[in-house]
Amino acid sequence: MNQLQARDLQQVLAVGKTALECDDLADLQEQTLRLMEGCVGATSGVYLGISGNSRAWRFESGLAHGVPDEGPQVWCSDYCDRDPFVSRFLNNPAGKLQVVISTEVMSHAEFVRTRFYRQFLKPQSVYHIMILGLTKDGVPIGLFGLHRPVGAAPFSRKEAAIADLLSPYLSAAVQKIQARDKADEREFIIKELATGIQHTGVVILDHDGAPIGCYGNAAELLRIRADKCDQAGTLELPQQITAHCEKVKQALSWRHNNEFHEWFTIEQPSGAAVNVHLHPYDCGAKGLRFMVYLGAGQPAKQPEIVRSDQLERYKLTRRQIDIVNLVSLGMTNPEVADRLCISVRTVQNHLRSIYLKVNVHNRTSLVSKLARTH
Repeated sequence: MNQLQARDLQQVLAVGKTALECDDLADLQEQTLRLMEGCVGATSGVYLGISGNSRAWRFESGLAHGVPDEGPQVWCSDYCDRDPFVSRFLNNPAGKLQVVISTEVMSHAEFVRTRFYRQFLKPQSVYHIMILGLTKDGVPIGLFGLHRPVGAAPFSRKEAAIADLLSPYLSAAVQKIQARDKADEREFIIKELATGIQHTGVVILDHDGAPIGCYGNAAELLRIRADKCDQAGTLELPQQITAHCEKVKQALSWRHNNEFHEWFTIEQPSGAAVNVHLHPYDCGAKGLRFMVYLGAGQPAKQPEIVRSDQLERYKLTRRQIDIVNLVSLGMTNPEVADRLCISVRTVQNHLRSIYLKVNVHNRTSLVSKLARTH
């Protein structure tokens, strides 16, 4: 630590202040990655989100700077188990090791013989690597990978000390953003469940169909043990749900997320039916997620879903679009008014204006004209 000068500490404080002011993960990655490269003299870098546990770590690809944009995703899918430097960070006891330098993990002769270097790093002109790990209560939540090309000097212990000072700031920034995102998501789910129209439980899945949240009476409907409901990653979902997620991912290659919905019914061994409404949505830097709405009883008729391009075509206002979307779900005027915190008369006035713009005379014709099957 005594090697660090006042200028080094000022840089650390500048990066930390910038990180804590970021409002979302994408902004955090972009703002801090460039600043960190300046602090430790890196020529490129990447960010990866981490979840799960030592039995099964899950990685989320993030921003790449100075290397191909697809680099993090390729690493997540093909090389995460072959990366000795990330493994060193993940496998240290109680998260005590925040910074890993490649030259301290293996020799040059050993490194250049690995498939990881020859097939993945070398084509990207990456040779020297520094892993800056982020943790919460000793558990990894993310990491920055900082790079230098072959021929450059290796990362020094002084630069590792700078990175070590940065880790608490960056960890706190990621936790702040995650907490806010989780609160926003929970608030959204509570509002969805409060409508009581078609569903009473919700499960959230990541891009790979792994559960990351369980709300309402979803555990009861799917016969999931209550003790497993608190740890979403351990949920064992019915095979029909994961199969439909794969079907939706394939369909999304030609449809926008907000226009695609999937309805189906799961028959339980007891004879009870669970209605499922599967809807993918874009979670920004975290990528695709699936909202799985659950309800008991007889299968409901699938509502027609209005198309976003049709809404734009008729130049509907933001409030009018909200009303059309709720009407398309079968809500009555009082239900729409309650959902939007406006009066029933205001809903009626909006509907009259909407009918004029779309040239229809009732809500059935409105939804039919704006539906994706139109």
